[in-house]
Amino acid sequence: AIIGNIITKELKAVVTTEEKMKDFASHSKTGIFWYKHDGLPDMDQIKSANPQNHKSGRNWLGLVRNTDFTIANIKQYPFLPNWIFVLLIASLTCWAWWRESR
Repeated sequence: AIIGNIITKELKAVVTTEEKMKDFASHSKTGIFWYKHDGLPDMDQIKSANPQNHKSGRNWLGLVRNTDFTIANIKQYPFLPNWIFVLLIASLTCWAWWRESR
């Protein structure tokens, strides 16, 4: 069951045009960069960009490395306790020694 209007404001005109994106692009210091219909742009056109500067130019697109993240509540557990690894290595060493002596 659907409650409310099926055709929302966001889905009435999904096609993006330069006029619709111009305000957002100027506010976020980016540009509008259209892909060609025949494929992706050259890798020379994609560059690393500084977050404080413009992120696009006339014929290039800049990607910003965003490292704004926080990691919380990580718990690391060993795969096996250390004494099992010591026991395994000692057992393999004794087995190899026994095998070699035969």
